[in-house]
Amino acid sequence: MTHDDLAGWRVEPLRGLGPLRFGTSRASCRAVLGQPDVSFRRAAWADRPADDYPDLGLSLEFGAADLLEAVEAREPARLVFEDIALLAAPGRDVLRRLAEGGCEAEWNLGTYSVGKIGISLFSPAGPTPESPFVSVSVFRRAVPARPEFFEGTVTLPTGPLDAVNDRLGPARLGTSRNDVRAIFGEGMATDHFGCATDVFFCGAVAQYDVAGTARRLVATAPANASVHGYTALGTPFQDFVDLVTVEVPGCVVSDSSVTVGAGGPQVSISRSGVHSLPISAVSVGSLGD
Repeated sequence: MTHDDLAGWRVEPLRGLGPLRFGTSRASCRAVLGQPDVSFRRAAWADRPADDYPDLGLSLEFGAADLLEAVEAREPARLVFEDIALLAAPGRDVLRRLAEGGCEAEWNLGTYSVGKIGISLFSPAGPTPESPFVSVSVFRRAVPARPEFFEGTVTLPTGPLDAVNDRLGPARLGTSRNDVRAIFGEGMATDHFGCATDVFFCGAVAQYDVAGTARRLVATAPANASVHGYTALGTPFQDFVDLVTVEVPGCVVSDSSVTVGAGGPQVSISRSGVHSLPISAVSVGSLGD
């Protein structure tokens, strides 16, 4: 696909993005767009890296099964929805035309979310901007929920959170959301590709199924975490791989992570292919799809 092809993008409806389709594999997306300039995690706890194409103005995010979940478009991409140029017209005009079509937008922290059609529009210029929006994100499942903060004071162990196949420190997979919050204390509730997610200020993250039980637990900074007795967070990825693959059978190493043993904890870095980077996340469990 060439830059000229993307310059005429139309999004009608928002579940079919030109030659791309939500729910298709990363490999299929790369067959259309080519290899990305960089693959990186938008959050340290993200399950999969996003593929970024700066020359095309596109970032693609993938879910637990490595299927396309969200697309962010920015200049030079041209995104059009029902003849509304989402990135070219003044922001206030885009909002007015969306509202006239029954698509009301909600403002929060620099972003307008339009739940009816599953998009978020970003503007650093504040509400009702005169300038065009900087970017538009289109989501397969739902626009991310407004963050909600919750309280809870606990004293966590001063040592590292040890990660084993079904446990991260004192928290275990299958634990209820209330019990996980009682373990890790205060944090922020949101969702990630339709999956309920708690981000704790101590550095833990928990993601839940529809029944509200933990299916994935993650440690990030400022937490400390170890795997099989080896300090993980902050350790250069290649150094950790060199140690753990000798001691633990069945490790699986990829461009951005290593699974320690069969079905064991996963250790991840923020950017694919740069193995000199420090480890930024340790996780157990999987959300499936």
